Amino acid sequence: MERALVSGLVASLVLGCGGAPRDEAPASDREGAAEPEAPAGVEASPAEASRVEVKVPGPSPESPPAPNADASPTLVAPEASPAAPPVAAEALAPALLEGPDAPSPWPASLETTVKVGASTLRVAAQTGLDGGKSRLWAQPLTDQDEPAGSAVELRTTNGELEALAAAFDGTTLWVGWLARLSEDGRGIQGLAGFDPALRPTIKTKGLRFFRYGGAATDEPLQLVARPGVGVGVTVVALAGSVRCEGMFFEEEGLTECVQLAIDLVGPDGSVELTETSELEGGDPSLTLTEGDEGLDVELLSWRGGALTDNVYVAYAGTVSRLSTCSFAPARLAWLDGGLLSICRDPELTEDEVTLACSPKQLAACGAFHFSRPPGATGSTTIPLGVETRFDRLTLGCKDGVPTLRVSWKGGSFDVPAEAVGLIGDDAVLEGGRCKGKALP
Repeated sequence: MERALVSGLVASLVLGCGGAPRDEAPASDREGAAEPEAPAGVEASPAEASRVEVKVPGPSPESPPAPNADASPTLVAPEASPAAPPVAAEALAPALLEGPDAPSPWPASLETTVKVGASTLRVAAQTGLDGGKSRLWAQPLTDQDEPAGSAVELRTTNGELEALAAAFDGTTLWVGWLARLSEDGRGIQGLAGFDPALRPTIKTKGLRFFRYGGAATDEPLQLVARPGVGVGVTVVALAGSVRCEGMFFEEEGLTECVQLAIDLVGPDGSVELTETSELEGGDPSLTLTEGDEGLDVELLSWRGGALTDNVYVAYAGTVSRLSTCSFAPARLAWLDGGLLSICRDPELTEDEVTLACSPKQLAACGAFHFSRPPGATGSTTIPLGVETRFDRLTLGCKDGVPTLRVSWKGGSFDVPAEAVGLIGDDAVLEGGRCKGKALP
């Protein structure tokens, strides 16, 4: 642990061209009110006070005085063998599982679950503490969602938490939140990292301040671990409301818009890339589709019809827009290096859209659209970049796997049914086995 910290310190000093870590949030959208500084908006937990402090030793008494002692020292990177790749944790630290299997002493105003190796962990927040604070805590669970060890306080933070998400990247448990700081709608987005013993390893970050508005959704915050072991997390948030130009102009050409914010966070907590986007309308929702080398985010809102915005963030650090359906896509899946959209019929009303494109209503979809990120290639002959009407959608079994077959006059292709959300209530599986028409 100390060796890793020393290596990280030297690397950051010698190779510091990447910039300082973003431990402070930009105080945007002040509206005349004084914004809190990020350290005050995201307080350190007591456990963070026990973090290991690495000090560079000074010269010994026998050493001759250094020339130009008042000048800044020149740091030279030591010759060292490459660091061993991180090893994924198989489970939570044993000490956590050996505690009493008692309910948490703290209530859960918000909660989520996340797999940490072979263990399931409940991550929860207690709001309404003195001073407008909230407590984050976690507890291992059994397969029956019963306590499997002691509850652990992760930290306290300023504000009333209104969204909570967690992800595990193989070595670090990432916990993110959105919190309301004041009655006038100011909020802050925070992120912290913990090891499998639930000790803080990544200094808490205030990613941004924002302003709450009328737009709301059930899942305004999602965390997705990046592929690999210990390589960081992608944070996707509907971070409040902003004023922006839209298709339906109001006074001075501005209207209320929802703000989408995507942060690509490295294993050390540094923000490698930030992308923001605005979309007018209300009742926003997010659809995240994991690709081979990036994450696609589809934002949907409603105003005089369905409005969409698509952002594809490559883990290499680039951003692009992938075209989807002319009307809001019903189902999205990653297929052969690209994004497949099953398109809703544009004649559907907003109420009908929620019912469309189930196995019994697949004909209500009408078309499909396929696009790839810049430079990506694939082997399929699916038409690229055009909305194509299909003749038939067939849900069946191929090699024992629930599969959706899309047929059009130019051919057909198969998509795993699970990839387009046709498992679960769709009764494709029975007793763990695929049932339905056998697809050759």
